[in-house]
Amino acid sequence: MSSVQETENSASLNKSILKNFRWLFLFSIVANVLLLAMPIHMIAIYDRVLVSGSMPTLFYITLIALVALVMLGVIEAVRMMIAQRMSAKFVTQTAGKLFNGLIHAPDVGGQKSQLMRDFYSLRTFLSGRAMIGLFDLPFTPVFLFLLFALHVQLGVITLFGIVLLAAIAYANRRLSLEDSEHATRSNSDAVSFSQALLTRSEDIRAMGLFPTFLQRWGGKMDNALNMADSSAKVHAFFFGLSRSVRQGLQIIIMAWGAFLVLGGDLSGGVIFASSLISSRAFVPVEQVIGSWDRIIHAKSAYNNLSNFITGQPEDLRAVVPALTVGDIEVENLTYEVEVGNRMQTVLKDVSFELKAGQIMAIIGPSGAGKSTLAKLLTGALKPTEGSVRLDDFELSAWPDERKGESLGYVPQDSRLFPGTIAENISRYERYPDEDRIIQAAKKADIHSQIVKLPDAYATQLGADSQEMSGGQQQQLSLARAFYAEPRVLVLDEPNAHLDQQAEDALLRSLSLARQEGVSSVVISQRRSILKVADYVLTMRDGQVISFRENHGQWRARHTDNRPDKKKPMPTGGAGEKPEVQIHALNASRPRRSGQVRVEAG
Repeated sequence: MSSVQETENSASLNKSILKNFRWLFLFSIVANVLLLAMPIHMIAIYDRVLVSGSMPTLFYITLIALVALVMLGVIEAVRMMIAQRMSAKFVTQTAGKLFNGLIHAPDVGGQKSQLMRDFYSLRTFLSGRAMIGLFDLPFTPVFLFLLFALHVQLGVITLFGIVLLAAIAYANRRLSLEDSEHATRSNSDAVSFSQALLTRSEDIRAMGLFPTFLQRWGGKMDNALNMADSSAKVHAFFFGLSRSVRQGLQIIIMAWGAFLVLGGDLSGGVIFASSLISSRAFVPVEQVIGSWDRIIHAKSAYNNLSNFITGQPEDLRAVVPALTVGDIEVENLTYEVEVGNRMQTVLKDVSFELKAGQIMAIIGPSGAGKSTLAKLLTGALKPTEGSVRLDDFELSAWPDERKGESLGYVPQDSRLFPGTIAENISRYERYPDEDRIIQAAKKADIHSQIVKLPDAYATQLGADSQEMSGGQQQQLSLARAFYAEPRVLVLDEPNAHLDQQAEDALLRSLSLARQEGVSSVVISQRRSILKVADYVLTMRDGQVISFRENHGQWRARHTDNRPDKKKPMPTGGAGEKPEVQIHALNASRPRRSGQVRVEAG
């Protein structure tokens, strides 16, 4: 996105925030004016009522002061409500852009987790007392002016106190900033580490890694606590110092006011009135000092969110075909990732074409880049170079909703989303088609298992989907891919956890999809997928080794992927693995013991 667009978006976001501040500032003016009711009432009592002895005057000025204080209570409640509404308005204006950016942008160094924490902490700050205290701070000069109006010496003492409190706040910031930033980073590191461990709790229990990880997490928490303790010591010292200084200043002001009264320069009521007014001048400064850490964090969070949101590319509606055919064209596809200080090539110059109604199997050893290619084919990753085109249009030009209708994707790690089985299959549509849900489940051969559950399709799944086995999660992911009746299927190891019956159902569904003109890309380590494949693409080290048409040898000569139990398995010497040669597929002799290269001829 151009710098002009970023500037416009940033200005729009800042304008939105300032617009929300308008009403809060207006009510803050009223609240601070009503705070003068107490000192005015006190001056009136000393200078009018005690002098005149008038009971009606006492009654009416007291009634007016009480009404003003009731109004002050109402205004303070309204300010809190405005702050809460402002926080909600900020969420509604930024949540969509933030979530869109987090979903589509790559995660660099845990940036996404930090941005979400920034988002929640800023939302809490906007609705809290610390933020309201910032709106009281601009009225400190007003109260200072009133003290100068009462007597210049009282104004000078108050001004000196404000400068002293400001110096304390500045020293607090300078001395605690580095420790506070270290504490925040250390705490974020510890939280991220613990969250990662909780997602793999079963593996930790199975491998007996709890003591090791407890020690590692404890070390991170210890570092975070030490940093937080160091920062808290500085904050605590300056907060206590500012509290003592403020209370001492008020005593000095009252004492000096009494001195001026004894000298005949002030009336008796001004002593207490000046103390109350000076208190209102000091309180906002003290509040800012006490909540300085939260203010700094909120400012940092806002800058991070603003930079991230305004840095996202403008979401333009692309022109794509109304009906998807399903033709895929990949040209010179290259993908690189940054590892340390250098770029590592994961895929290099991958090119092929697949027409609608064709099935392509992608095979190759682990680490060949097959899963990365699947993510590039679906738009989950953006290529470093080259292009992926769907029906002659760049895949990146397809809007998400249209891409979701046209592409069915099963990732290698078939995770489900929190919600019901029906919601997972229907991709959380607001008004899903129940018949299509059932039909998709039948295609994935899981319908009969779902209806046996107590709540059937209404069964709730948690974030870790422990209610379902690995094979069932994979079948539900397949059903989710089939639900939209897509024109392109990209399946990454869809049969890795399937039994023979479910795998046969998958092959039948792929054959049926081919008859309906759906193009399919299937990554699999199981050779049974070659029974239905029209083309076989072999990969190694991120490059295409061969791309050949499959003439149906596997479909004709093999019924499953299991070894023939009637034939003895080849035996070798100690420590050797049997070599397998598949002449019908022009298999090459293994270059290393135990490795088999299979190519379609």
